[in-house]
Amino acid sequence: MARILRILIVALFLTLASGSGLMAQFKFGGKASASVNNMFLAQDTITYMRRLPAFGYNVGLMAEYFINEKMSVGAEVMFARQGYRRTWTEHFDHPLTVPDNEKATCRTYHLNIPIIYRYYFDNIAFEVGPQISLCFGGKWAYTLEQTIHADEIATFDTVYHFSDWEEQTEKGKNIDGFNAWNRISIGITGGVSFNLENGLFLGIRYTYDFTHSFNEAVLVEPTPVEKWEQATFKSHHSVLSFSVGIKI
Repeated sequence: MARILRILIVALFLTLASGSGLMAQFKFGGKASASVNNMFLAQDTITYMRRLPAFGYNVGLMAEYFINEKMSVGAEVMFARQGYRRTWTEHFDHPLTVPDNEKATCRTYHLNIPIIYRYYFDNIAFEVGPQISLCFGGKWAYTLEQTIHADEIATFDTVYHFSDWEEQTEKGKNIDGFNAWNRISIGITGGVSFNLENGLFLGIRYTYDFTHSFNEAVLVEPTPVEKWEQATFKSHHSVLSFSVGIKI
């Protein structure tokens, strides 16, 4: 995947360098999007777990270079909030035990840099390209609703910020440089946009990350001295975004 991304970037610069004789034109602008985010997790094995999306946003700047009247290539720099939600019920074997309701919400913050190739049919543009995502923070919130008596429910809330989580894990389990989240991921994005003559545009886009994202601490040698290592979950971001912006 990294090799493909390098080839695409080289192709982008070669296109820009060789476009002086074409109907070349630069446009710059900004955009904002509302997004529906989720994550595919290999650990989602509980059959009664509900996999719910988390709503987010992204906002940033863009540049577009027109090779000719129909084709363009460009890049964007977008700040984004992504994540996912899960709810499930913990069942117990004892017949007198009431199940516990649990839910988890993960929020991650990214700097997304997609390279977009577009083809225009009048005002409609189809777009596709690779994306590099830099994760620089986030938090994971967990809520447990536990029934104590038939008419009494106790609620327990726990919130982990990634930096605190990483520090606690690194100190408690002696894992140097532990990252709860892989800092760099690579994916592909594609969509369609409707463009007005005054520069305004509306768009819809779907993005999927290929690289694994989430990490945990795993005990690999329990004796004679505990040895922990960082293990990577098979987890992939999925983002559906609806955007509005302007190009000049």
